[in-house]
Amino acid sequence: MKRRRYVPLSVRVKVAERQMEAAFGMLPSESGSYAARLASALWHLSSGGTKKLELHHRPALVNRPLNSRGTDTVPPANDPAHLVYLLKDEEHRIETYVRGVGAQRSDVSQRRYLKNVERNRKPKRQRPKKRWASRRLRSANRWPPKGSRKIQNRRKRT
Repeated sequence: MKRRRYVPLSVRVKVAERQMEAAFGMLPSESGSYAARLASALWHLSSGGTKKLELHHRPALVNRPLNSRGTDTVPPANDPAHLVYLLKDEEHRIETYVRGVGAQRSDVSQRRYLKNVERNRKPKRQRPKKRWASRRLRSANRWPPKGSRKIQNRRKRT
């Protein structure tokens, strides 16, 4: 499995604080280090630290197109607006493998779909036409050749 690039601590803090504001309507304190602010925000988001959270990309990185130089995705991989923390065992697994947000495909299913669409856009390679055999094929039972032996009636012995 391909390893993902590291998401900077400042980006993770922005994502957690944005989610905390949306969920609880409160802004966390701006004082303290990034690590302390992230720990505080994740503690509130995970119901008091009882559940594990994972950072999730929306849309998934494999489903994003590359930019013109081929160095990053569009939108960028570390854009806080396209990152969200999900519960590890429940929401993250379901969104990745079972179904996406609402009635969308899951991340894995969307990747498979885009791969098939890309493959079907390419023109199919035409094979050269094959000639049929010019003589009749023999049957599997070749001996004796059909019609070469006369069938004789059996005479009754008296």
